[in-house]
This record gives sequence, C-alpha cells and structure tokens, in this order.
Amino acid sequence: MRFTQLRAFHALASTGGFTKAAQHLGVSQPAITAQLKAIEETYGVALFDRNGHRLTLTDTGKYLLQISSHVFRLLEEAEDLLTAASELRAGTIRVGADNPFFIMDLLSAFRSRFPTLKVTVDMGSGFAVLDAVKKYETDVAVVTTAEVPQEFIAEPFSRLQLMLLVRPAHPWAKRDSVSVREIGAEPLVLRETGSLTRQTLLDSLAAIGARPNVMFELSSQVAVREAVASGLGIGVELDGGLAPDDRIKLVRVADAAVSCQEYVVCRRDRYDLRKIKAFFDIAREIGPTLPRVRRLRGTAE
Repeated sequence: MRFTQLRAFHALASTGGFTKAAQHLGVSQPAITAQLKAIEETYGVALFDRNGHRLTLTDTGKYLLQISSHVFRLLEEAEDLLTAASELRAGTIRVGADNPFFIMDLLSAFRSRFPTLKVTVDMGSGFAVLDAVKKYETDVAVVTTAEVPQEFIAEPFSRLQLMLLVRPAHPWAKRDSVSVREIGAEPLVLRETGSLTRQTLLDSLAAIGARPNVMFELSSQVAVREAVASGLGIGVELDGGLAPDDRIKLVRVADAAVSCQEYVVCRRDRYDLRKIKAFFDIAREIGPTLPRVRRLRGTAE
C-alpha cells in the first residue's frame, strides 16, 4: 500500500466524508475517491459500507483505522522529535575533552543556553579524543594538540603555557622561571609516550642538545602530580590543567616558547549540524571572556 492511499483512507475515515477529507488534505474529491478505490480493488476488500452519502466503516475498515491512527501518531511524534532536535530543545550532543579545566566552563554556558539538550562527556588523551571524533563516536571536542588533521574543522580556543611542577621545598619553587638547560639535569616525571605535554618538553630539550633524565612514566596527569608531591622528580603540566594544589608549585620556563594550542574540533562533514555549530558559537563567544582564561592569560603571556 502506498502512503498516499493510507493517508486518503485515514482522512476519509476520520472526517466521515469525501468533501471534508479532500479539504483536510488539500486535494480534490476525485483524488480521494481514486485512492480509496485503488486500495479496495488491489486487496479485494470493502473498507466502507455506503448508504447514500453516509459512510460506515466495515470491520476491516475499523481495524485499518486503528493501524492508520497508530501510524500517524508515530509520524507526529517523529516530526515533534525532529523539530525539537533542530531547535536544540531535545536530543543529545556528545562532547570529548582531554582536559576538564576549560570544558566545564563551556558545558555550563552551553547548558544554560540549551537546558533540555542532553550532554554526554568523554574524557581521554588528546589522541583518543580525536580518534573518537573521527569515528563519529563524539560530536565535538575541546582538545590540546600540536597539529589538527585535515578531516577536522578546528578553531583555536586558548594557548596554554607548559609549566614545571615542583614541590614547595624544591629550590625552584621560589623562582619565577627556570631555563630549559636547567631542566635537563633534573629527574623527570612525565606522561606516557604520545602525551603532548611530554613531547613538547622533550622537543624543547632536544632543541638545545639536552638529554632528558626521565625517571618515571605515568599514565595520567593526576599521577604525575602525586609523584611530584612525593618527591620523585620534576613534572610538567599545561597551565590550568588541574585545580591548584598546595603540595605543588608551578614554575614558568624562561627561555623557550613552550606552549600548546587548545582547539574546538569536529569532523568537517558534521560541522553543519545545528548542535555542533551551536557549540562552536558558544566557544567563540564566551571563550575569551571566561575568568579562568583571563587569569591564565595574565600569568602565561
């Protein structure tokens, strides 16, 4: 059965007459008659008993009306769903991040603008976050990376300075900055291979011919902090990467532009989705005004 035939039957059964059904659908009365005739002749059934101008549903017609009513209720629900989603009143946006610091401010702003849109957040390494976006597992992400692959659209959000992590008792804790060459002589506590913070520091040391003294490799930035606080070595971290900790002091690197760019990213073929554009718009709008961004820029620039 064609959809137009079911629609004509439903309108006729609901309104009780050919003229009203035609007016309801915005078609001619003969069109309604032709659609009903096609159903009855195709399946060899009678859907209405005709007594002059009066139409009465047959038993088959009554069952078909139950089905058609269910079908058109579902269509209305589908339209309501899509309308709500297109207006960002319903649905889900999947967000990825490699750092909880800035993403929470963006999520708060996004939620205040679209309170009924569900938001899910997956945290992971920069590589894992970009991979999830690439595989359509994540809609949009805030990630710190040295290079953005061509299949992504990316807009800079903030530039983050790489800072040294030392214990308050360490001699460097009272200094404003430390040179790259000095770092090479210290025992280092770094993230695993593939970490952007790790590679950024190692590249800076390699540029001056310094050989790093890596004593520990850990799989999370929280673990790096705990190791530094326990006196196991010097760590590195992007400014603002985690909340302040009295057991840790952050020290700037004096003679090298050791920084990383943070981006809002999505796949190129998904940028036109309203929810993704809305996320970009909010990041673009409020990013520079966030108190944390202003504070970090004041200390890092």
